[in-house]
Amino acid sequence: MLCKQLNDKCQMRVIVSTTLMITVLIAGVANAQTPASLSASDPLENQVPNADATRFYVSNAGDDAWDGMAAEYSGGTSGPWKTLDKVNQQMSQLEDASVLFRRGDRFEGSLEVNQNKISFGAYGEGERPVLSGAQDVSGDWSPVAGRTNVYKYQIPSDVTDVTMVLRENTSLPLGRTPNGDLSTEAAFYTFNSRIQTSIYDPELTAAEELAGSEIVLRKNGWDYSNYKVTSVEGTTVNIINNEKVPKKKGDGFRKAAGYFFQKHLNTLDVDGEWFFDASTHVLYLYADSKPLPKSVQYSAKPTVVNIVNAEMVALKGLKIEMAGSMGIRGDSCQDIEVSDCEIALCGQDGISLEKSTAQIESNNISNCLGSGISTRGQGRVVVTKNNLLNIGLFAGRASGRYGIHLMGGNSEASYNKMTNIGYIGIRHSGGNNLLRRNIVDTYNLVVYDGGAIYTNHDQKGTIIEENIIMNGAANKVGTGTGDPTLSVSVPLCTGIQCDLLTANVIVRYNTISFPKNTEGRFSGIHLNFNSVDNLILGNTILAKGTGISTNDRDPYERASGEPSPPSMSRNRFEENVIVRTSAATNRNQNMGTTAFSLKDSEQCDLENQGIFLNNVCAAPFIGSKVVTEWQYDCNAGCTPYERWFSTAAEWNDAREYAIGNLDAPIMIDASSAPEDFIQLLCNDSDNPKTFSLSAEAYVDPWGKPVSGSITVAPWRSVVLFKKQ
Repeated sequence: MLCKQLNDKCQMRVIVSTTLMITVLIAGVANAQTPASLSASDPLENQVPNADATRFYVSNAGDDAWDGMAAEYSGGTSGPWKTLDKVNQQMSQLEDASVLFRRGDRFEGSLEVNQNKISFGAYGEGERPVLSGAQDVSGDWSPVAGRTNVYKYQIPSDVTDVTMVLRENTSLPLGRTPNGDLSTEAAFYTFNSRIQTSIYDPELTAAEELAGSEIVLRKNGWDYSNYKVTSVEGTTVNIINNEKVPKKKGDGFRKAAGYFFQKHLNTLDVDGEWFFDASTHVLYLYADSKPLPKSVQYSAKPTVVNIVNAEMVALKGLKIEMAGSMGIRGDSCQDIEVSDCEIALCGQDGISLEKSTAQIESNNISNCLGSGISTRGQGRVVVTKNNLLNIGLFAGRASGRYGIHLMGGNSEASYNKMTNIGYIGIRHSGGNNLLRRNIVDTYNLVVYDGGAIYTNHDQKGTIIEENIIMNGAANKVGTGTGDPTLSVSVPLCTGIQCDLLTANVIVRYNTISFPKNTEGRFSGIHLNFNSVDNLILGNTILAKGTGISTNDRDPYERASGEPSPPSMSRNRFEENVIVRTSAATNRNQNMGTTAFSLKDSEQCDLENQGIFLNNVCAAPFIGSKVVTEWQYDCNAGCTPYERWFSTAAEWNDAREYAIGNLDAPIMIDASSAPEDFIQLLCNDSDNPKTFSLSAEAYVDPWGKPVSGSITVAPWRSVVLFKKQ
């Protein structure tokens, strides 16, 4: 509802804004209907081989000389196969068949699938059958001459790389120097200056003898880079660096950034640290006591399940682990189904698909160094009801660090839960995606400047709705702050971020909550760089920092006369409930801790970014500000400025584009603890949920009294304020 006391000017603005709303809704929904409509049609389970398909069995008690047609040996040649190699040899004969692995058994190697209409599943009783890319260290470890507690083992020559090592079923850390938790500055050296191929660090000494190692450098807030060290000369580290100078502002190295060394014998000095020398195929391990044979496993196969140019392949009820790179890889495939599987301990991604269509449903994916699920190229992929845990948590060991990465467009991610993610929960591009009813809990643990849900550059028509986002972090250790043109002293963490040239995207009815005591610039929803025609509707945000922020500028270095992209415009922010949970009001690197923070830098058209209608700007602490506006580095003829508004009513009166926005229903002393009077009730189920309330009297964000109980709609949330 609009503000009851609209004057003529407000009425005129409402007519204009309604036209804008229709434009955004029609454009956004038209472009985003494809994933919503396709998700309910023609499920993949009706396309894979049926229960009457020919069945082949594989068991540790089997024999590859048998026919594979019986679950147990029954005489003659009738009985299960024994190895994955046998399955691969028979692959051309398996079309329209099912291959079943005995539960409780373990099968080492890789499964190579290049035929159509095959399902792989489990039979018998017990735990899921395990398909593993690992091999045991079956021989004896040899002490390394001149080293204390360092042992070596010769790896077969056909193993090109080792990315994962287990000892007694526990994952071991790759050796590094300096030692320490990567969440602390003690785990990094800091360089003083650099050129393209050298780093100067006055505190480094040549005694470290790390020539031939790999240096991992945190060159900016959202990225690590790995370089081969050619030599260490006193306080100078020489590296191989063929990277081009980046066009994007801020993508280059930060002065005083952090770095560490890895992949060298001289980094091993803590029990469990290891290093694989690919040139000699030797695995080195630092151990307080000599390892026993078969107590250590290493990743020997880059991919455990490799599906290429195949159609209608299903994987169900399996455990897939210890891939050097990808647990499951699909390339140029159609109608792949992965369901009810466990995928763990992968050197890069749990599932990686390229130019493929697939349904990925009800899987548990954990402890992958890169991303949980990653897709590239054209091909609709539906990712639903998966649980992803501990993804991308080790800097310098893989790329991505996303829970789910959808790059092809026209895809869907729904009902997934992501917990402990190194970077972004869901990163998507290509446009026309549906991201619905996901939970992202604890993210940005290794890097920062990425949302729990991140809309990649230049895409249109996506719907982001009814997701629950909480506990965003902002790990800035090792970023350095010595160069003010490339770094910020306070890192950025967003709930939902729409980046460069995002258009016709609908972000509605999401719940975003940040922790109270974590350093960083927090923004619930952030529109960045030239975003146009987007609808931000009905979201609930408990904001440690800013509720909703915008930033309009051209982030790329451009040649003289090269035009910048069009300015941010025609966005609509409506009926969002923003509750500030901190009394602090500060600049925070040009992102004020307010309900709305609007920033423009070059085009100087802040007034055209969009319309802000009927939002609750609840900054319930006496003396807090509710809105900040910034303009800086503007073109000639525009004077940079900043302005703070103390109330939403003041903002409504001062700006044509602010209409009917409301202030907090109660105001309290700034010294009060927010948890004593703010309550978030969140329903993460598909049914309405009734919450019983304590005896205190409450009001909702619009000031309506609430007592006894309150019912919250599915995948929605309500904020209540306790009356003082």
